[in-house]
Amino acid sequence: MHAVMSKIIDHGETIDNQYEVSGEIPTGLARNRNTISQGASLQLKIQSLPILDNLARQILATFANSSYSEILVITSDNDSEPSQAYSTLKSLFDHTKKVYSIRAPFLSPRDLGLVQREQVETIRKANLGTFISSVFGSQDVGFYDLIEFFLDTFVADGGRLLKNQAGLFLDLKTQAYISAIAHRDRSREDILQDLFPDDMEQRLLDRRSGATQLGPGEIDFIQRSNNRKKTLLEESMTEAAIAQLPHKYVWDEFLRDISGYVSKNSASIIGLPVN
Repeated sequence: MHAVMSKIIDHGETIDNQYEVSGEIPTGLARNRNTISQGASLQLKIQSLPILDNLARQILATFANSSYSEILVITSDNDSEPSQAYSTLKSLFDHTKKVYSIRAPFLSPRDLGLVQREQVETIRKANLGTFISSVFGSQDVGFYDLIEFFLDTFVADGGRLLKNQAGLFLDLKTQAYISAIAHRDRSREDILQDLFPDDMEQRLLDRRSGATQLGPGEIDFIQRSNNRKKTLLEESMTEAAIAQLPHKYVWDEFLRDISGYVSKNSASIIGLPVN
């Protein structure tokens, strides 16, 4: 399979270079400012979906069927057999994703021209595989991308943010704040405004066409977000106080929650294979 995918990727990158030089884009794909690869044809992307789906399902199944301690061993890049198997699987997954994007960590079905429900769900499944493997250190994806694509990755198209997903989203934003405030490049107020914007309620509603009311999980998320924002604003800004934040909001606890979420929801997350 690796040799086959290498041939596909090489073909896609060659076409990419041709279009970059000519300034043209393939029929059926709109020009955009993302890093989405526009070289490989839409037909190639569609034909490769079963492969992407299969690899994403295997990655998600690896996390869903493993305990937290086992996941740490598997993702630690050691010489153990489970770790080596996961590393090979992840390499194939990353290689396959290059049919759709050479550089972007997360994929956008709209930008790719994939609009059928089954196609959108496959891309969402692949993005979830990217998200899970990234937070466990298998890929260098920054907090900005993790937050930017969280809702589209965890929540089905047109669906509501559920309470367990809301908890993960809130904790992810909190970890992003801890990382940002440690660098002291921006004010606390600016960082918190970006992470907990005043129009968050409207953003959630806009994801569901015609929606006028938030779901229970979304209401809980807004309330907890406002409380978390208020708490962080009231924290002392001394070096000692900032150093204590990772102990108050523990990264490992977030990883445990992610692991538990995938395990408990494995049936709906992994789903049926794409033919």
